[in-house]
Amino acid sequence: MVKLLIGLNASPDVPDRHGRAPLFWAAMRGHEAVVDLLLKIEGVDVNSRDMDGRTPLHWAVLNGHEAVVALLLPRRGARVEKDLRDKHNQSPLFIALKSGDKRISERLLRRYQPGVRF
Repeated sequence: MVKLLIGLNASPDVPDRHGRAPLFWAAMRGHEAVVDLLLKIEGVDVNSRDMDGRTPLHWAVLNGHEAVVALLLPRRGARVEKDLRDKHNQSPLFIALKSGDKRISERLLRRYQPGVRF
């Protein structure tokens, strides 16, 4: 279905009533293949925010989807802003550390703080 919509040039950035575009839902649910497809679309907004001020990266971290987090980190010309905070003033890294998810925390720290040793 996603491939069909992409083939019809449907915009990947049209939000629902919660301010969430398809990339949010794919990241939130851990759909790696869909996230990967959406990230291949030139100009997809990886830093868009929903009504809670969260980005797709926030949702991937909140739901413990490490593989999706890896896909969302800067690549293919997209630049995920690491310090975007939601309406609770929480960044994706803060959420990962608070949840105790060591693998996601380490992945984010390695990406954004390469001098940190574990």
